[in-house]
Amino acid sequence: MPVNLVTIGVFNTEIEASLYLMRLRDADIFATLSNTAYHQVSGAIFGAVPGFQGIWVQVREEDAERAEAILRLPPPAIDEDALAAAAEAATSDDV
Repeated sequence: MPVNLVTIGVFNTEIEASLYLMRLRDADIFATLSNTAYHQVSGAIFGAVPGFQGIWVQVREEDAERAEAILRLPPPAIDEDALAAAAEAATSDDV
């Protein structure tokens, strides 16, 4: 039986779309990106190149409602202390 995918979000960059993709996968929702090949070839920014329609985040039709609800949630808070510690560890001379 074929899987019906629906687009639940369109993003300007593959990075932005990938962040949402990870949130969906963390919630055990199958998700994929579409329209990335055109973006990679053209280096397009949504609206800047005629015909570019953004990077699509797609999920199975039966997961769409739950996925849309997850994407409406605010992004997780960044732990500034942990981020600073990781940056310091990455730049230490001991590496």
